[in-house]
Amino acid sequence: MTHEDLWTVTVGELSDLMEGYRYRNWLEMERLATLAAWIVNGSGMCTRTVKANDLVGHWCDGLVLGKMEALDYMKRKVLESQREGG
Repeated sequence: MTHEDLWTVTVGELSDLMEGYRYRNWLEMERLATLAAWIVNGSGMCTRTVKANDLVGHWCDGLVLGKMEALDYMKRKVLESQREGG
């Protein structure tokens, strides 16, 4: 962004830019975690398979959550949508 952009960009547009920046960074971390998982799993030194999401978490509506937190979050979203629709 240039200095002039700060006077023309709305708060909503700035929020979208920040969200996109955070998501792009998370995708890069996921790519790196995938490579790390391949190395760890290929070494044969682990008793269980390591997945990239175990290392970086799950992206849920702008939040990075652990596996169980993501499952709980999705359950809450489904229950809320059923209450609204039913």
